[in-house]
Amino acid sequence: MGWVFAAVVLIASNIHQCALTFVFEVGFSFGDLLPIIVLASFLALEIMRDYGREFGAAEFIVALVPLAAASCAVLSGSFLETAAFRLGALWYPPVALGLAALLIFIIGLRNRWHGLLYVALAYVLAVVLTAGITPGDPRAFNSLAFYCTLALALFVIGVVRRKVGFMITAVFILSFCGGFTRPVAALADGNDLSLMGIVGLAASLGITVVYLVFPRKLPKWLAGAASVVLAASAIVLLRSLEGLLYPMLGSLAIAITGGVVLLRTRDIFVVIASCVPLARGIYIATTDVIGWLYVAVSFVLLAVGTSVSLRKGRMRRDANAGASQGNARTLLLTFGIIFLGGIL
Repeated sequence: MGWVFAAVVLIASNIHQCALTFVFEVGFSFGDLLPIIVLASFLALEIMRDYGREFGAAEFIVALVPLAAASCAVLSGSFLETAAFRLGALWYPPVALGLAALLIFIIGLRNRWHGLLYVALAYVLAVVLTAGITPGDPRAFNSLAFYCTLALALFVIGVVRRKVGFMITAVFILSFCGGFTRPVAALADGNDLSLMGIVGLAASLGITVVYLVFPRKLPKWLAGAASVVLAASAIVLLRSLEGLLYPMLGSLAIAITGGVVLLRTRDIFVVIASCVPLARGIYIATTDVIGWLYVAVSFVLLAVGTSVSLRKGRMRRDANAGASQGNARTLLLTFGIIFLGGIL
C-alpha cells in the first residue's frame, strides 16, 4: 500500500509542477518528463511485485517504457539539457537512461527477476549510444562505441552461459565494425589490402579461437568453413605485401594455429586448410634464392612441432593398430592435398 501512496504523491506533484510551468512561462519539453517516467516505471514494477505477480510480459513492457520515452525525446530533439555537472543533468536523456538502468538492475536482483538484467543491459547500450548528444545535434550517436559494447556484452554472456551463438555473433560484429573503421581503412589503402580480406581474417580467427576453447559447442562445419575463409583471406592479404618475410611468417602463424586446433580437437580438416597458405608460400619461395632461407626456417619449426606432437602421441597410444595405419594414410593424404593446394 505504501508504494500506491508514493505513486499518488508523485503523480499529483508533477501535475502541479507542469501547471506552474504554464503560469510562469518556464521553458518545457518532453525530455523534462523523463525522470518522472523513470520513477513511475519503478513504482509500477514495485506495486506489481507487492501484489504477488511473477515476472512476465507486463513487467517487461513496463520496464521498457522509459527507454521508449527517451528514444522519442532524442529522435525528436525534444530536450533542453546538455551534458553538464549540475542538478539539471538529471533531465539529460543519457543520465535519465543511466538512472533507469540502475533502478531496473536493482529490481531484477532484489526480486530475482533475471529477465530485467537484460533490460538493464539495453539501457546501458542506450547510454553509450546517446552520450554526448546536444539539443542542436540530437542524432550525433556513438555508433562504433555502441557496437563494440554490444559485442563485448554478447561475448561475456556467451562465455558465462556457454552459448556459442552469442560468441559468434560478437565476433562478427567486432570484425565488421573494426574492419570498416578509419584507421583500418587507411591501413588497407596504404598497403593495397582488401577490406573484405581483413574482415574475413578477423572473423575466421575469432571463430577458430572459440572452436579452440569450446570444441564441443561449435559445429564442425562452421569451424571448417572458418578455416577455409582464414586460408583464403590470408592468401589474398599476404599476396599484397612485398617481399617474403611477412607472407612466410603470417602463413607459418596460421599453420601453427591449425596445429594447435588439431591437438585440441583432432579436427584434421582445419589443419589442412590452415596449411594451404604456408604451402603456397613455400612454393613461391622456392622460385627465389633468398626464399630458401625462409623455407629452411619453416621446416625447422615444422620439425619442432612434429616432435612435440609425437611426444604427446606416445602418451596417448592407441590399442588398435589398424587405427594407427588409418591415421598414417590420412596424414599422407593431408600433405599431398597441402602441396597441391599450395602449387595451385
